[in-house]
Amino acid sequence: MKLNYKNFEIEIFDDPTYTLNSVNNLKDYKMVYTDLVSQFHPACQHSITINENDLEISSAVIIETGGATGIHDNSFIIEDDFLVHGELQIFRITKEGEILWDFGGRDIWVNIEGKPEITFENNLIRLFDFESNEYVLNFDGKEIEFNPKIAKKRDY
Repeated sequence: MKLNYKNFEIEIFDDPTYTLNSVNNLKDYKMVYTDLVSQFHPACQHSITINENDLEISSAVIIETGGATGIHDNSFIIEDDFLVHGELQIFRITKEGEILWDFGGRDIWVNIEGKPEITFENNLIRLFDFESNEYVLNFDGKEIEFNPKIAKKRDY
């Protein structure tokens, strides 16, 4: 996914070919973020490159083992920060990789009813989990509304 911000082009993509500490990588990143221990294999490897006038000015790869994540068309940048949508948590991180906040719901961030798991509306973040519970956050990660899905009673 490529985004334009001011005079920057920001590209976010999966890089499954990257191997930690290898000299044979197709791309070298300026920053590598991981708490990966050598005996584990990563579940996801996402990279971010920032170009200005077709010149790369910064790049990073994020490597993790605990649950797969992906890059989606609805990935979103908040004032140069990044909102990372994982399976169990949603994180807001700075361009330096500092975690500003994280949020977890009652269930995983996959919705079987086809509702978008994450949308942005008027400075709000709207989330739906697996059970279609709805969470509304502000950009500081504070929950301002929770709407649990009420299960319908079955007639037997």
